[in-house]
Amino acid sequence: MKTVILEFEIKRGVVDTVDIEEDAQKIHGHCLDLVRQGKHESCVNYLLPKMTFEWSWRNGDGDPLELFGNADDIFYECTDINTSLKIDEEYGALIVTANCQFAVDGNDDLTIDGLSEWLNENSMYACGYVSAGWSYAGSDGDNVQVVRIDDRSA
Repeated sequence: MKTVILEFEIKRGVVDTVDIEEDAQKIHGHCLDLVRQGKHESCVNYLLPKMTFEWSWRNGDGDPLELFGNADDIFYECTDINTSLKIDEEYGALIVTANCQFAVDGNDDLTIDGLSEWLNENSMYACGYVSAGWSYAGSDGDNVQVVRIDDRSA
């Protein structure tokens, strides 16, 4: 098996405040206050530990067992080790850009080019989600890409 490091990204996700739960609304409001004060770094430091990343292979079109050791869902709390985060505000809306890295076990014959093509062809960008309990009204796009493939036998 090989270790595959993937990165999921949401670009400029517009936080949807319709039907947002009370806890997420408080987080959202505090983040907007910080951003409006120009305290982007403080906002990132406040928000990051409140965010979670989820990956579910079922949301894509392909069978992950063709390429990977399992098709288990992945869930983790975001940290500065596994997630980079940028926060902004536009027209009163909180804007989130996040990159989340995660590892999966891949078959021995995987290549970066082959895996990248498979991810794109099977709409695997739809498998990832990162938030602090809210949804997004839109974004400039979601994407998943191969960061690297490590051969454990080397």
